[in-house]
Amino acid sequence: MKNFIHCLLVLAALLLPRVAQAQDTTCSPLSYRELPYFEDFESYDYGRNSAISPCWYKGMTVLSGTVNVDALNYPYPERVNIGNDTVGLWFVGYQGPSSSYFSWAALPRLDDSVDVATLELFFLVKLSYYQTANLVVVGVADSVTNDSSFVPVDTIDLSAEPVNSLHPVYVTFENYTGNGKYIVFKAPAPPADSTSVRNNAFYLDNVTLRVAAGCRTTQGVVVTRTTADSVFAVWSGDNDVDSWLVYIGTPGFDIDTVTPEYVSGNNAGIGNLNSNTEYELLVAASCSGNEGYTSYPVQFHTLCDPIDTLPFVENFESTTGTPYTSAAVNNLPSCWLYHNTGSSTLYSGYPIVYSDSASSHSGSNSMRFCTSAQGASGNDLSDQYAIMPLVNPTRYTMSNLKVSFWARNYGNVISHVVVGVMSNPYDTSSFVPVDTVQIEAGPYRLYAVGFKLRSEERRVGKECRS
Repeated sequence: MKNFIHCLLVLAALLLPRVAQAQDTTCSPLSYRELPYFEDFESYDYGRNSAISPCWYKGMTVLSGTVNVDALNYPYPERVNIGNDTVGLWFVGYQGPSSSYFSWAALPRLDDSVDVATLELFFLVKLSYYQTANLVVVGVADSVTNDSSFVPVDTIDLSAEPVNSLHPVYVTFENYTGNGKYIVFKAPAPPADSTSVRNNAFYLDNVTLRVAAGCRTTQGVVVTRTTADSVFAVWSGDNDVDSWLVYIGTPGFDIDTVTPEYVSGNNAGIGNLNSNTEYELLVAASCSGNEGYTSYPVQFHTLCDPIDTLPFVENFESTTGTPYTSAAVNNLPSCWLYHNTGSSTLYSGYPIVYSDSASSHSGSNSMRFCTSAQGASGNDLSDQYAIMPLVNPTRYTMSNLKVSFWARNYGNVISHVVVGVMSNPYDTSSFVPVDTVQIEAGPYRLYAVGFKLRSEERRVGKECRS
């Protein structure tokens, strides 16, 4: 489970001595009638020279040294796959040997009639930059021109989370007692004593400001495991919650059309699902009869029914392959699973089904791995796993089975494939290697590996190691 670290800050911080984009004078303050307010940045141009919503403010604050603020122009809309969108707001804070700065953006001003303490803020954060602090500060300001008016409300620390990960975040303002009417996002500079981390960078999207419900929105929902007919999930607990309601349906379903499961703890295991089916899971908290908003939907796919008949053959021809060697989206057959431990955005979808008849053993498609030593060529292409469908444990003993495959190497470097077994396809620590196969350069060759393991480990995994 991924835990957000929320730190309540009580000291004011320097903010907004320079306004890089002024609000359109035709914009009216947001009243309760305009809530919920939503912004996904899809309606504007993107790139360093692009402006964000005309009703927002944005800017950079130079903390030390000389910085060409006009050239950097943070934050700005940038092309990125985030949630179901293609544009996000790109923030950067920087701490270098001779200069430092942070960037910030403010929502449209709230009407004087709106009490900030009654509001809840939702947004998505995507981490797509290697070696960054990954800190998001949310606060309230009286003015966008007064650097001492900013009051931090919450700091979201995602420094331990992996590159390319997406995080839904909810912030409440119930402890805010000031008179500020500007909700502000800030990308602070990393600590001054940092030597290895110079940047604090992230994408932000799908900003929603709304009146808070009677119970806090559940955060940190993670699907930990699925089977062919069940799902297991956990989420962050809250002492004020009496129970949680878990909703499951096909993607985009209406929660009013399903009956929720009521659970008393911050975890659930729910069965009676269909195999090989895409679902969404949402969680809502209940506090003394007051139900909160549902959490950000988490999609999952139930496993296929176990393999009942051998031999099992997969030549990848029934899957739509990609003709490109870089791939950010995985396209293995629906009954296969994968893990990619690298941080390279261009290769985050690996291993993939690659479509090129000159590269395949037969037909047009083949499964392609691409790994390298960490950091080589500017990318981290670490270990990659391709996991076959489950073999029915009631019909076959693993020690009596073997797997064979055709493989070839590209170039003159030495490549290895580690063949093993997993007891939990979602946990790479459950991978037990059986044999390491050296893949020769030149034409395809046939390789075979037999299994002599404990009978309960029945899911075959192929790992390509860097």
